[in-house]
Amino acid sequence: MGSGAGLAAVCEIKAHVDTGMSPRRPIGATTRGNTVIIGRGKDLGTIEPGKLADTIVVQGHPLFDITAPGHVEVVVKDGVVSKGGKRK
Repeated sequence: MGSGAGLAAVCEIKAHVDTGMSPRRPIGATTRGNTVIIGRGKDLGTIEPGKLADTIVVQGHPLFDITAPGHVEVVVKDGVVSKGGKRK
């Protein structure tokens, strides 16, 4: 699994799913909801035209395996692709 804030987010999402919530809801709250809270919802949180698009590729499908976000394989941040902690 990931570390730091990423691991905390995965644990929080899993806790919601374990109580019966569908995975889509806490994943959306983590990605979209937090950007609104910090006042960056116009720029971040969803993938759509005009928004910044940092993203991750995970092993597995989060809607079927809620621990998948803890298994990051590729990170794209500020246009830089990193795999396994190494830039491409």
